[in-house]
Amino acid sequence: MKQCLSGISANNDSSLEQDKPVADSCVIFDFVISGIFISLFALIAYIGNVLSLVVFCRRPKQTTTILQISLAIADTVFVTPPLLV
Repeated sequence: MKQCLSGISANNDSSLEQDKPVADSCVIFDFVISGIFISLFALIAYIGNVLSLVVFCRRPKQTTTILQISLAIADTVFVTPPLLV
């Protein structure tokens, strides 16, 4: 996977047949990291933020609780775009 992260192939030969397996593995690597891992991480973070909001909204309104509610809302706004893509 080092070849996918660096953006260049390990061999210096520019033939398309030798670069094709590297390109295919990079597509799979990109799909797993960008498609599955980040979406799963964002979904877990979103669920955690919603649960935090539920818990913090039940507590008495003190300064710390209001700050934690604000942090949960800001984090939810930050985490939402990967779920929409």
